[in-house]
Amino acid sequence: MIFLARRSRLRSVFIGFIALLFISPALASNTSAEPVASAIALYEQGDLDSAEAAFKALQQSQPDAQWHYYLGRIHEQRGDLETAASYIEEAAAMDDTQSLYFQKLGEYYGTMAGQASFLKQMRLAKKSKSSFERAVELDGSNLDARSGLLTYYLQAPGIAGGSVEKAEAQAIEIGNQDSARGHFAMARVLAHRGDHDGAEREYRKALEEAPANSDTWIAFGVYLTSEERYADALSLYRQRLEAESDDIGVTYQFGRTASISGLELEEGRRAFIRYTTEFQPGPENPGLDWAHYRLGLIYAQLDDPQAAAREYRQALAINPDHPEAKKALKKVE
Repeated sequence: MIFLARRSRLRSVFIGFIALLFISPALASNTSAEPVASAIALYEQGDLDSAEAAFKALQQSQPDAQWHYYLGRIHEQRGDLETAASYIEEAAAMDDTQSLYFQKLGEYYGTMAGQASFLKQMRLAKKSKSSFERAVELDGSNLDARSGLLTYYLQAPGIAGGSVEKAEAQAIEIGNQDSARGHFAMARVLAHRGDHDGAEREYRKALEEAPANSDTWIAFGVYLTSEERYADALSLYRQRLEAESDDIGVTYQFGRTASISGLELEEGRRAFIRYTTEFQPGPENPGLDWAHYRLGLIYAQLDDPQAAAREYRQALAINPDHPEAKKALKKVE
């Protein structure tokens, strides 16, 4: 069971919203606003090293659960989920009333479970489930937590509490609070059941009700790609980009589907060049290492092995442990 904690755009929380959520009047009265704003700005800009130093300084001068939370998010973006979880566990121990803390723990434990041995996997899965449940208990309007719980119910085996019926119940509750997100959630349930017509219908309803929601365009396109409906996925992404050319997530996914399918390779190449040169991917977006790797796949299909090798090396320069780039580079050298 692998949750898209880093790149799960489906359960992500906007950074600006988080900043507003956490800078409470009580905090402002006890801590200078300038260091807080500076630390948050560094985090938003992606300067993780400087942000980490700033939050640790705040932690020393004014211990607070919020600094542990941010330090956890910093380590999440570095891919170190164990350290991220330890920080947010401390945050939750200091303040056990924050639904968001337990939501993030549910995501981290779920992702780590997918990479663990069987016995450890079961323990982490149990912790993931209980964390999501606690997040929903604390705040029933936390739809990201409900979405995480829905994902758990769909992906976990029955012995670990998985249940399509419980996932559907979460989708219905999400829909009671947000109709568009409810259609999105129900699409995932129907896709899991193999009701592909129903899933497509729900995705389209979600888009009709919230056409500006990039996550829905991406999720629907990824679903179509998983069904090997590559031309339909590319057409869907193109429709979105015609309306919003700077949608960074859809730009990446267009290139990804082109690299997988071999269709629209030149357009996919241009999409990745834009992604790597014109955009600044945030923590919720796929990393530049993946973009360069997939651009390399496109060049390989365009019979340009030198350009492909260049992109694979660039991916490895960003992430020396990128397993797919290593394999791909060996093939073209």
